[in-house]
Amino acid sequence: MTIAVNPKGPYILWGTPHSLYTGKARSCLIKKGLAFVERCPSHTDYKTRVRPAVGMVTFPVLETPEGQFIQDSTDIVTYLDALESPSSPTSMTPATPVQRVVASLIDGFGLEGLLQAAMHYRWSYRSLHERFINREFMIITYETDPVLLRAAVPEPLVPNAENHVLYEWIRMPDSSGFGDYTESGIVIPCTFNGEPINYTAQMYLDDQPPIDGGREIWGFPKKYALPKLEVASDTLTGTLSYAGQSVAMGVWPSSGGLRAT
Repeated sequence: MTIAVNPKGPYILWGTPHSLYTGKARSCLIKKGLAFVERCPSHTDYKTRVRPAVGMVTFPVLETPEGQFIQDSTDIVTYLDALESPSSPTSMTPATPVQRVVASLIDGFGLEGLLQAAMHYRWSYRSLHERFINREFMIITYETDPVLLRAAVPEPLVPNAENHVLYEWIRMPDSSGFGDYTESGIVIPCTFNGEPINYTAQMYLDDQPPIDGGREIWGFPKKYALPKLEVASDTLTGTLSYAGQSVAMGVWPSSGGLRAT
C-alpha cells in the first residue's frame, strides 16, 4: 500500500530521551533528514489523541503530518523506508537478501540481547544524568486506627506507635527523562529490625514512564491516576481521582491550619 506523505512536514516522535526504542526511531528520522519534534508521553496531547489512537500506553509512537500513528520502533523504520526508493542512501533496509538477514539478526540482538545491559547503564548511574527540578510538596500527617494500620503494613515491618500515616502530593514540573507529572500516595513510618524506615503503601501518578520506572526498577507500587497539587485562590489544594472517583483531598489555607478528607 502506498501512502502519500509530505516529507517536509513536521513529524512528531512520542517517546522519552532515555528510551532504547525511542532512540532507534529517532536515529532513523535524523538519518533521513526529516523534520520532527520529540514529545514526552507526559504531554497532554498524548492522553487525548495518541493513547486513544493506538489503544494503549506505549512508546515510541510516530505521528505523521496527516495524523496517522505508527507504533513500535521497527514498524516506524519500515514505514519511513517505504516512503523512499530502496536504493536511497538514507534507507535503513539493506539492498540484498543476505544483508537484510544479517541486519535483522543484529537488530534483534541489539534490541533484545543488549536490553539488560542498556537497562543497567541507564539506571545504575542516575545521579549523573537525572534531575528533578522545582519540586513542590504537600505532606499531611494524620492518626489512624491501629488495627487498620497493622493490616496495611506487611510483616516483619512494625507500624509506628503513634499510628501516624503520611499522605503526600508532589509536583514534578521538570524531571529529566520523565517530563512534567504529579505524584500522590501514602507513606507509613515503620521499624524494621528496630531501625526506623518509611513504608510506601500506595503511589499514584499521571504519567506512564515514571510509573514504569518506579515499578520495574525500584519496586514502588505505582498506579495510574489523576493527582493534582495546585493553588486555588489563597489555598494550597491536593486532590486525587482514581477510576473516575474522587478518593482524597487535602487543603492548606494561607491563614493557617489544615483540613483533609
